[in-house]
Parts: sequence; structure tokens; C-alpha cells
Amino acid sequence: MVKPREHRIHMYLSDEELQAIEDWRFANRIATRSDAIRRLCQIGVFFDANRAEIVERFGTIARSAAEFTPLLQQAAANASELSDLERSLAKVGSRTLNDVLSAVLVIRTTTGIANNFKGERAVKDIITEAKEIFAIGEDSDTE
Repeated sequence: MVKPREHRIHMYLSDEELQAIEDWRFANRIATRSDAIRRLCQIGVFFDANRAEIVERFGTIARSAAEFTPLLQQAAANASELSDLERSLAKVGSRTLNDVLSAVLVIRTTTGIANNFKGERAVKDIITEAKEIFAIGEDSDTE
């Protein structure tokens, strides 16, 4: 059962903020703008409540990946001495490690950007910086 919504909030948005909400709304097939804003707020509150745990878990993954890297380098240096199974495991491990490290970077960047919204910086500056950071990540994927 849906709880009654008794509180009304009036707010001003820039054209860019409104367009971002509308784009998200249509991409996620949300019926109304109010519901889209409500859901985005719930996502933000949930993410913020769990941010520390997300960072901690991905930090653990990053440390494990760092331990795995020298083993992969050793396998690559001695590839001729490895069995077919060991070479296959090293190849898959290397791909997996790259994928994991990419995910860690995205999560750490996202949580860092989310932290910026808690401060006094202008939202426009935070968003511009975030777009630049993610654009750099996209460029490095294509090289």
C-alpha cells in the first residue's frame, strides 16, 4: 500500500537539471516527473547510507587484485613453461582483473563525486568535473 503523500516541496531547477531528470524519467519509464524526482531522491539517500560499505568492499577487491597482479606477471614471464590450462587461467584472470579494476575505478570515482555534493561547491562545477573524469575514463578504454 502506498503511503499518502502529504508534503509538497517547491523547488527551482536549471534547464540542465530538469532535462537530466526528464531523460532519466523516460529512460526508466517513470510515469510522472514527481515520481522520477521522488525515486532519484530515494536512490541518493540509499546510496549515501551505503556509500562507506561500498567503498570498503571495493577497496578489499582492489587490494586482492593488487595481490593477483604479480602472479599474472610471473605467469606471463614463464608462459612457455605453463600448461594449456595454466595459460588459459592466466588469460582469463588477466581479463577479469582488468574488468574488476575498471569497476573499482568507476565506483571510487562515483562515491568521490557523490561526496562533493555534500559540500558547498556549486552543483554545476561538480557535474562538469564528473563529466570530465568519466570522459577521461572513456578515452582510456578506447586506446
